[in-house]
This record gives sequence, structure tokens and C-alpha cells, in this order.
Amino acid sequence: MNLLPIHTDFLRMFPGMSLEEDGELLISKYRDQDPKTRGTKESAMRDFFVHLAERDEEDSMLAAWVKRKFFEYIPDGASAEAAQTPIHFQRLLRDVIPETSSMSGILRCLNQAVPSPAVMIFKLKAMTSKLMYKDCRGLWDCHVVYSPDKITVSHVKWEESMPRAYEFAWKLEIEMTRDGKTVTSSRLSMHSIRWLQPSDADKEKLRTTYKDYISAQTVELTADGTRV
Repeated sequence: MNLLPIHTDFLRMFPGMSLEEDGELLISKYRDQDPKTRGTKESAMRDFFVHLAERDEEDSMLAAWVKRKFFEYIPDGASAEAAQTPIHFQRLLRDVIPETSSMSGILRCLNQAVPSPAVMIFKLKAMTSKLMYKDCRGLWDCHVVYSPDKITVSHVKWEESMPRAYEFAWKLEIEMTRDGKTVTSSRLSMHSIRWLQPSDADKEKLRTTYKDYISAQTVELTADGTRV
């Protein structure tokens, strides 16, 4: 885990991040919250960091330290937007977040480079089957789940066929020990398929190409969001 950097991708990817513990959603995706009540992105980001710090079993004071210091490095509000740079974020990580903490291990997984092998797998399979698709819906969704004996970090990324007949999302799940220091397993799957205007041939080609990743857990939806 220590070989994997904590990347400034976090600043860009944060609006699509959520946090859950034992079935309770603690932090929902910022971009899905009501703009009238969600507050600033920076305050939501600090809440996310504080929640991670509160669950660090080796440092009971970390959450208070993060809460106190966060805005010294990442100024709050639209007027401070110019100060929210990768350099400021890197200084926050260097000065405030212990490298050996569990939250450090989680932040290492919230990195665009982590799912890169998954992206290559799906693209190579698409090339061999002559499937054409492009990025869909902007940012990736990232979901952190705390369980009694492990932490799971998931990346979910939507893609769109060309021509636009369907959308699909792949999911990469990374499981690590509760202290965030060791990755114990990873799993790549087809998370969801939304059929827009597909032909039978479109469906067959997609299902054949990704047959090793489609399972009973894959959610298939119609264009209006109804489950197939």
C-alpha cells in the first residue's frame, strides 16, 4: 500500500464519493445533494476527512486534529477557489495525515490510477469485439464502506455506446484490512447496464464480450430506469 501515492485526483473526484458504515450512509455523493442545503464543497470534503479520521483505531486524536487544521490548507468557499490547488492538498497530506493511518490507506485507493487496469481490461475486450464506447456521466463514483473486520473501496464508472444504444458501468471493489494497511482482495464486475435503444445484436455482443463480468448481481435497467 505504501508504494501507492495519495493523488490529487481526490480534489476532482470528491463530488462523487460516499461513505458508509454497517449499512448506514454517513456521507452521500456531494453532487447528488440539494444545492440549497449541502453547504460548500470544502466543508463537505472536511467532513469526509473527519469521518475517516474518526475511524482510525490507532489515533484517537486524529479526527480533532484534521478538523482543526483542514481549512488552514484548503480554504473554504468559492472566493478561495484559486487556493484549492494540488500543492495545497499535498501539503495537507504531508503535514496533517499520518502516512501509516487507516485513512491514508483509503486515500491511496481513491486514485484514478487504481482502476486503470480495469479500464484496460474493458477497453481491450471491446476492441476485440469491435465495440465502440466513450466516457459517460463525468466523474467516477467512489464508495467507502466500513465493516467490523474490513474496509471496502469501490470505483464505479459509466460508459456509453457509440452509437448511443446503451450505457454500462463497471465496478472495481478493493478490500483491505481494518487498519487500511493491506489489500486483501479485489474484484472487477459489470455493475449496471441501462438499455436505451438496443437491438438484439447489441445486447448479444455486450453480454458475450463481458460474460465473465456479468452476474446475477448486475443490474439491468430500461431507458426510464425500470429494472429489467
